[in-house]
Amino acid sequence: MGKINQIIGDIYKRVNPDAANALIIARHIKRECGDKKVIICSCDEFAAKVDAKLVKMGCAGAEYFVDIEKSSKKVNGKEVKETESLMYESADRIYPVLLSSGHMHRILGKMLELGFTTEQIHVFCNENIPGGSKLLDVYDVNLGFTREDDLPGFTVFDSNVDRDRAVKTIVTLGGSTTDATFANVMSWSEFLQHMLTERGINAVVYCGGIAAANSTQELIKCIRDVVPMKPDVVLVYSGINDIKMNESKTPFVLDYQWELAQKCIENNLIVNNKAYRNVGSDSKLMLKKATAGLCNDKPYSRYWIDNMRMMHAVCEEFDIPFHAFLQPNAYVGTGGEISFHKELLADSAAAKYRDITVEMIEGIKNIDYITDLTSIMNGQQKWYMDDCHVLEPGNRIIAEAILPKAVEMCQKSVG
Repeated sequence: MGKINQIIGDIYKRVNPDAANALIIARHIKRECGDKKVIICSCDEFAAKVDAKLVKMGCAGAEYFVDIEKSSKKVNGKEVKETESLMYESADRIYPVLLSSGHMHRILGKMLELGFTTEQIHVFCNENIPGGSKLLDVYDVNLGFTREDDLPGFTVFDSNVDRDRAVKTIVTLGGSTTDATFANVMSWSEFLQHMLTERGINAVVYCGGIAAANSTQELIKCIRDVVPMKPDVVLVYSGINDIKMNESKTPFVLDYQWELAQKCIENNLIVNNKAYRNVGSDSKLMLKKATAGLCNDKPYSRYWIDNMRMMHAVCEEFDIPFHAFLQPNAYVGTGGEISFHKELLADSAAAKYRDITVEMIEGIKNIDYITDLTSIMNGQQKWYMDDCHVLEPGNRIIAEAILPKAVEMCQKSVG
């Protein structure tokens, strides 16, 4: 009978995965919640399905639903309250259920700020990190995956900017930990723009962070897009994507870019049949193979550092103030556990990532335009949503750490 149920369950997952996941989660909640009040921290369609499954099992279901802001709508006839309502509940009498949703990480951050521990929050997340509000659905011929935003590859933050006064232009670069829309939490770039405005610095922040980008793409983007913008300040916050690169000897080309080139060749794709001037007009150039250039045998920890040095050299040549920040990660962090996805720190690669980080810290000690931020989350590991991405309060900490340098650079810049 058990084997039959398993087969039926597997079929159900394929036919209706959302309903199957809702059923699995509801069964877990019923089994574990005891006589505690169930509060579902989400109010989307999937949250409604989980609640309906609980009711169908003979449970009361959710006492109410929680979201970032109080909503006038009701879910399955039940009220939606703001996260702060949990302050008025006795923590040992409730069973808060956090489901994957667009607001998942913002809700988690608020709950931790309210004093809940990770052990008190029951997280049901079927994905490592739910995607941001804007997809990487554009292919940049130099940089790889990107998106159309306020500008191609850039999100602009300009709230409360006084256009009648001189405006400072700040460009921020990095990967998903800088990306303005990743995991639907306020990015450190947006926090920074607000903090600068509060201090009387009239600034617009162009956030060029793109998920999965490494320092090679940051360098190319700086040369191609940022220098022509003539910003007053360029700030880079990154490192983890270089630390976690596969053992590539040609790091200027990422795996998926290489894969795309290979597929083009395999499918005999011809873009220009006059690629060589010394062939006849009717000749077709058939590409035989792809190349990513010469192999590079430098120590693995040097990739990010050397790219920061090249970015600095380019910016300095064009009189653009530049500063880079080596980002923190949970592999070298201390003081408490990360909020969830703790299994990443037990992975076989964790020791390697830690060692490379330590080498990078040592390698930047005597470089005055690079600041080591790897310790800023020490004692506050709970803000990590995985090994490197942080919840919204963590992004505020990052912005506060970068702020003094940003203020100093804005005050020194001309224009």
